[in-house]
Amino acid sequence: MTVAAAQGLTADHALIYGASLDPHTLYAAMTRDRQTARLYLPRELMESDADRVRRGQVRGEADALQRALAAYAATLEGDRADRLLTPEPDPIAHEDPARLLAAVDAERQQDDHEAVRAMLDKAQADIRLASARLALSRSAYGVALLSDQALAERLLALTAQVEAAGAELAAAEHDRQRFARDGGGPAELALRAERDKLAAELRRIETAERAERRLQQARQQILEGRADAERLRRRERELAAELEKLGSWRPSHRARRRELVEVELPGVRERLQQLRERLAPVRAQRPAMEEAARKASRRPRDAWCGR
Repeated sequence: MTVAAAQGLTADHALIYGASLDPHTLYAAMTRDRQTARLYLPRELMESDADRVRRGQVRGEADALQRALAAYAATLEGDRADRLLTPEPDPIAHEDPARLLAAVDAERQQDDHEAVRAMLDKAQADIRLASARLALSRSAYGVALLSDQALAERLLALTAQVEAAGAELAAAEHDRQRFARDGGGPAELALRAERDKLAAELRRIETAERAERRLQQARQQILEGRADAERLRRRERELAAELEKLGSWRPSHRARRRELVEVELPGVRERLQQLRERLAPVRAQRPAMEEAARKASRRPRDAWCGR
């Protein structure tokens, strides 16, 4: 049931799905239990693409929990948000410093093969992200305002980028096998360079998508403004025609003429002027946004270059 439907009810155990709950609703949901309340957080839905690219693969259950809590805390707003999720206090009994140093030394001495595998996992995650963005570009909600020709060119470009990324990943896997066979050195440096190049290309794709979204919003705002302006102009013509027909001096006609001249026609014209003023900055910025979208979507010459 919803949180609103559960108001006034109590249960021994409460299971709460935390996505999209504001602080007040979350507090009401977490106080329905007599014994235990369990909060379920869908980390994949709450983390942004930038967070996933920056943090990489999840490293165990503890890391997954901390990332889910951090992403969820960022969605909470209001004066009580800082009281609902707080860091866990440090334990009173601390671990032996010698054991901590030994654990740090052991972590530093991990096999180089694991580091290479982590880099490959990161590259695979980047490829999956690029593929997801390609699927978004095919959606009617992605680049629906582009022309058919521009949309086809964009899809071809994104498809080529994903295929090139797959080729880069295969090359990185080949280097990993050679590294396992022949040792580190140049192979490891090459893998790191490939990873950095993939990350830079993904950042370029994200920038292009943001520019396209801004351009689409501006185009939609202009289209809606034109429709509103046309409705207002049509209403202005209707009122003007009605005013011309009120030629007699009967009291009802005089009252209606005064209402048209002093209230309705000035109101329509004022709304038209406000609409023009609101759309003027958008129209002025549209060429710059179109140019920014073209530049952001243009591939650099050295992107995805071969060996």
